[in-house]
Amino acid sequence: MSDRKDSMRLESPDGAVALEFRLAAAGPKWEDDRDCPFYRISYRGRTVAEWSRLGLELGGMAEFNSGFEIVGSEREDHEGSWQPPYGERAEIRDCFRSLRVTLRETIPPHRTLLLDFRCYDEGAAFRYVIPRQKGLEEVAITREKTEFVFPEKTEGYVEYHVEGEYFRMDLAQLDRACERPLTLAYADGSYACLHEAA
Repeated sequence: MSDRKDSMRLESPDGAVALEFRLAAAGPKWEDDRDCPFYRISYRGRTVAEWSRLGLELGGMAEFNSGFEIVGSEREDHEGSWQPPYGERAEIRDCFRSLRVTLRETIPPHRTLLLDFRCYDEGAAFRYVIPRQKGLEEVAITREKTEFVFPEKTEGYVEYHVEGEYFRMDLAQLDRACERPLTLAYADGSYACLHEAA
């Protein structure tokens, strides 16, 4: 695990999954292109997700996706288990390493955004946390600007209706409204799954 002023790295307990975080310029496709949060995920050295941008659009407020500085970070190693209410197993192992990055805007109103990253032996996860702060006592997230950029020639098993039929297709042809989880098939023969939690 290595950290620099503008970038950080997190690995799973077994070291197979790695998530990197950095602030960087977004490039020409975005109007606001400085000090934007990005992440990248790899498994055993193979890229699972290329550098992908993070951000939120808040109702009635300026977008929450650029002009940040890293003002803090916290790490934790967690080892535990939990009992599902039903399922095939009575107990599920819950072991991960986490990184919480605290970002603050460099221009007024200097809002704060927390990014929580976790690396499990089985995969990686992240979430946005908007702490209560002046001017953000109540927030309406009108759009999530999270990107998932995958290596070239990655295909997905796509389905557009609940309990519909899945079709394998190139991700370049993917309609954004597909159902999740989305199973990904990489050119090297490996697989991954993209899903979301409530």
